[in-house]
Amino acid sequence: MDAIFLSASVPVAGRGDYYETADPFLIQCAVRELSIAVVRKMKIVWGGHPAITPMIWSICEDLGVDYTRSVVLYQSRFFEAA
Repeated sequence: MDAIFLSASVPVAGRGDYYETADPFLIQCAVRELSIAVVRKMKIVWGGHPAITPMIWSICEDLGVDYTRSVVLYQSRFFEAA
């Protein structure tokens, strides 16, 4: 099965300027629509952002897609101590 890499996050206030111009609702919509479009055809690989992970889980549940076969959560060893 082919895979697509999803790079997404929801900016948090106080961590850079992105929060000022980001719309969390639109980010959620974009992640959801992309996931719905590809999850049955390709694996989704993403970096485990705390706002994105539950979205991916929920989408798989809503669609009746096997989470363990449809997604790959990539977490870099760089964040092991975090």
